[in-house]
Parts: sequence; structure tokens; C-alpha cells
Amino acid sequence: MPTIVLVEDEEAHRELIQRAFEQMHNDTHLEHFDTIRGAEQYLANAATGSIDVVIVDWNLPDGHGMDLLRRVPINAPFLLMTSFGNESLAVEAMKAGAMDYIVKSPEEFRRMPATVQRISREWTNIQKRKHAEEALRRREEQLRALINNTNDPIWSIDTEYRLLAVNASFQAFIQIATRQTAILGHSVLDYFPETGHNSRSLWKGYYDRVLQTGKQVIAEYQDMIDGRVIDTEMSFNPIISVSGEISGVVVFTRDVSERKRSERELRLREERLNAALLEKSRLLEELERQKQRTLQAVVEGQEHERSRIAKDLHDGVGQMLSVVKIGVSAVQEQIHSIAPDEAAQLHESIVLLDSAVQEVRSVSHQLMPVALKQLGLSAAIQDICSSVTASTAIMIDTELSALEVRMDAVQELTLYRIVQELLNNTLKYGDARRISIQALREESALLVMYEDDGKGFDLHADHEGIGLNNIISRATMLGGTAELHSTPGEGMAATIDIPLLAA
Repeated sequence: MPTIVLVEDEEAHRELIQRAFEQMHNDTHLEHFDTIRGAEQYLANAATGSIDVVIVDWNLPDGHGMDLLRRVPINAPFLLMTSFGNESLAVEAMKAGAMDYIVKSPEEFRRMPATVQRISREWTNIQKRKHAEEALRRREEQLRALINNTNDPIWSIDTEYRLLAVNASFQAFIQIATRQTAILGHSVLDYFPETGHNSRSLWKGYYDRVLQTGKQVIAEYQDMIDGRVIDTEMSFNPIISVSGEISGVVVFTRDVSERKRSERELRLREERLNAALLEKSRLLEELERQKQRTLQAVVEGQEHERSRIAKDLHDGVGQMLSVVKIGVSAVQEQIHSIAPDEAAQLHESIVLLDSAVQEVRSVSHQLMPVALKQLGLSAAIQDICSSVTASTAIMIDTELSALEVRMDAVQELTLYRIVQELLNNTLKYGDARRISIQALREESALLVMYEDDGKGFDLHADHEGIGLNNIISRATMLGGTAELHSTPGEGMAATIDIPLLAA
């Protein structure tokens, strides 16, 4: 319910005012006092914000109505009434803080509710404006304190490059850099030299870009101050007026020397790390080449030893056995009168000699396959497959047309040994009934796929004598890979992938 304090010693006037509010059919509550003292005591004890309007007559038994306004801080609109018009009195009342001044009359008394509503609205608007201005003032003080307490220079200019505002850090910066004092209203360009890395044209270019485009410009600046290199990041920002026009530029700076130093250290560490990684890669490549050379030397040694043994068997043991067989056969033809048992024994010896000659020849060919050198890898693998199928019940399916084009001699011999090793493993341990060997030639690589349906084995167990490591080593020596797959009871599969070399 609105509360109105009415200080009026004339009862007739008070009744007219009260009747005017009653005719408005509102819930306005009137607190009436005849003297300034009574109203002063009431207002002094009233809660803040509980009074909506104070209406006071000019002439009262204990003083003038303006005395109440001067003696009591009233947080409500104040309306002064008088029985006569006086312009100087009105001015005095308004200066003292009164919202309005009226001359008493029946018409003014009838309009009193409307007058109260009007000054209440004006009072509310004034208070809101005061609060907003006070809040703005506090924010400006806080912003000013914040700007002045920062170590980063901040300044603003108008479209003519004249300084509008600066903080203490900018003043210190100008003082150190130019031995001058920045003065508001002076052109900021006057503080920079005509030429050099810190020239006027450089700074003017930054300002002009913002003034012409209305877009933020970020620039980095480096200078020597007190013998120390300072890296600064500057943000040039447009100042937009209420009408939307660009009215100036505000510049925020930030010392990024520590960040730049960290970035330089990080780049140096990255360069050192990259160099270390390159050296590690080089060492690994050299180690791999040494490994390849070692493997190649081992394989070449093995092949040399195989060749020597094959030659010794063929030219030595094989020839000796052939001579012995010829001699024994000649003796058999010359002896006619020999006991049947002795004749059978002699014949059996000749058969054994013949088998020994064939075995020596077979072993010699396996150690140094003639077909590989004369006919190529496909024919050599077909040859050993024919030997396996002739001596066992194993069926071998082959698709080796990709091997008919001759390759590097070392590659052919190494692949032949790998296939030979896989066949030997299947024959010795696999108990297989069928074997499949396929070769597929790609643009720059060769795939050899081997598979049997034997009993398989556990790849993670120790398989001494199976030769798996030998297979992998030979493929690695060619710069390729050998992938072996096997599960107990489900056979074995191998995929050999090697890069192709010119024949």
C-alpha cells in the first residue's frame, strides 16, 4: 500500500487532498502531521523505502517546509506546496532536492493524485539512472584500476592518431623507449622514429588497416629495452561509435617473451629429438643391413658347403660305387660255376650297389639341384614334388606359372630351399595326405603359399629340428617375410612374401 507523508497545518487543505486520493479509489495511506518536528520524528524512524512521497507546506508553525528536507535525509520524492507563487522559491526548492513545486488551489488539490503519480515515476527513473550511473562509475573505476595495474601497455587513439587514453604501463614504455611523456591529444606517431624497425610507417600501417577495415589486427613486435629482448604481441581493435562508425583504435599488448623463449626451447628440443630419431633409424637400418649380410653370408656358406658335398658325393663316392658295381658285374659274368646261394648273394650285392649309386646321385641333386640352374625355379620345385609323390602317397597340387619368369639367382635358390624345407617338415612331422603350393606374382613382389592337411603343431612351442627359424631367416635375407600358421590337428600354412629383383 503506498504511503504518503503529508505535512499541512491547515485542516481544510488536508481534507481536500485526502478527499482527492479517496476519489481515486486507491489504497493510498496518508500519514498527516501539523508540524515539521512531528514529521521529522516519523521519517527518522521509518524504514528505508517505506515512504513513497513527502508533501510539505511551505509555511508551518515550527518553520519552513524546506527545513524538513534539509534536516532529514529523505529517500522519497519531495513535493513543496505554497499559497503564493514565487519563482525564486521554486528554484530554491528544486536546488534543495524537491521534485516539484505547486501553488495551493482547489484545482491543484484535485490533481494531487496525478501529480504524485507523475513525480513518483520521475523519481523512480531518476533513481534508476543514479544507480546505473553509480554502477557505471564503479565499473569505470574498476576498469581504470585494472588497466593501470597491468604491466602491459594499453592505449587508444582517434581517427587522427591522437591519444585518447593511456595506462601507466604505456607511459612507462614511452618514457623508456623515447625519453618522452605521452600526452593525451598528441599524435601517437610522434613518439616513433621516421625509419627503422620501429618506424612511424610501421605503426601507422597497423592503425590504418583497422580504421579502413574495421577488423582486428594481431602483430608481433620485438625490441631491446634495458638490454633485454622483449617480445610483444599486440592486438589492434576498432572502436565503434553508437552510430556504428569507426571512431578510433584501442591497442592491447602482452609480453610474450617467456612464451617465445619456451617455443624456441621446444623447437630446439624437437630438432634434437628428430636428429636422435634419425640417428636411431640410421643405426637400425645399418643393423638390419649387417643382419642381412650375416644371413646372406650364412646362407652362401651353407650353399657352398652343399655344393662341395654334392660334388664330393657325385665325383667321389658316386664314381667309386659305380666302378665297384662295374667290377662286381664283370665278375658275375665271368663266374659260371657258382653255388646258387652264392650267386643270389652276389646278385643282391649288385642290386644294393645300384641302389647306393642312385641314392648318392639323389642326395647330390638335392644338395645342388641341377634343374634349378638349367630350367628355373618352377621346374626345380616340380622336380622335388615329383620325387615326393613317387616315393610317398602324398598328393601335391601346384600352380607355379608365376615362377616361370626367371628371377635373381640368389632369390631362386633361396625360395627353392624354403619350399624344400617346408616339404621336409611335412614329410617328417606332418603326416599329411595332400599338399598345395601356389605362386602369385604382383607388380613388385612374389607370394608363395604353402599348405598341408597334416596334424599341425603349436607355433609357440619349441620345435627343435623343424627348421621354422631357417625358413623365416631365408625370407628375411631376401627383404621379405614368412608368416606361418598352424594349429594342432588342423595342418600348417605358410605365406612367403618377397620383393622381386631383376634377374
